[in-house]
Amino acid sequence: MVCRLRDRFTNETYELSELVLVDRHERKEVGWQEYQSIQRERLAAYTTDFDESGFARFFKRCAEIIRTSYCRQYEYQVQSSVVNALFDLAERDNAIFTIVFENYLHEGNVLNLGPWALAQKLIQVCGNERSYDILYSGD
Repeated sequence: MVCRLRDRFTNETYELSELVLVDRHERKEVGWQEYQSIQRERLAAYTTDFDESGFARFFKRCAEIIRTSYCRQYEYQVQSSVVNALFDLAERDNAIFTIVFENYLHEGNVLNLGPWALAQKLIQVCGNERSYDILYSGD
């Protein structure tokens, strides 16, 4: 069995970084809008079988990507990718989206995601009262 050097020294966080960070060369080749669509499809395929614990690991790896980047230069790219992954999850499974988002918030919003779009999606998915409880409940 031949072991390629890249396979041996590439970890899951590095592989995830290739999904959540912009590849400027590919974006230049296919155009901005097409690239956004391709990137979102790749991330949706990556997260399609995640349960609550899979998303918890996903959030931790994304936080590591931000933390290890120079001057947090990739923070916005990671945040945008995570929001898109959560939107895709809400389209696939409202119940898991609600649980994942509630767990994420109770862990302290470690990726500093802006609440506006996600709060609106939460209201669409589970209604005003349940959303209020999730957004304003304590740890």
